[in-house]
Amino acid sequence: MVCDPHHHPSRLRPNRLRLITALMAGSLLSGCAWMHSKAMRAVATPSLALAVIGDRLLTGKAVLYTDRSATIELSNETDPALDCMGTMNYTNSTGGVLDLRCNDGSQIRLPYTALSETKGRASGGGVSVTYGLPPENARAWLTPPAGRRLVLAKDDGFMCNWFDWALSCNYLRLE
Repeated sequence: MVCDPHHHPSRLRPNRLRLITALMAGSLLSGCAWMHSKAMRAVATPSLALAVIGDRLLTGKAVLYTDRSATIELSNETDPALDCMGTMNYTNSTGGVLDLRCNDGSQIRLPYTALSETKGRASGGGVSVTYGLPPENARAWLTPPAGRRLVLAKDDGFMCNWFDWALSCNYLRLE
């Protein structure tokens, strides 16, 4: 047996030590990202979202996060031909940019204005969107297509207010 004074079983080579350190740091960081994601979801604020896109009225929800970002999902129950999903990101203290991608291939990018910390609106190019507003207030910010109007109706169905983001039992429809 040859004894090498520079090699000892308990001493790791510097390259192996760097590799192990990098793996441990990566694991720790991915764990932190996972925890951050869970914490963000736990303190998120869901709210009612309404939109008029072209000649359709869509409803859904916006989920607002503490990092001043949000996700938004919109659909039309009677006409599933148009569903949209997207994000909202603040770009200044009073608003930001809304990006929507719809299943008909359209992409919508609009500036939005925050009316409060959990309420806002966006409009442009035949599209209008509100979030955090009950239908009776959202109606003032939504633009119906030419020749049509937004009508406030009452939903007397059981559990019409079971979502915590549904702000009333009223809903809008296009006529």
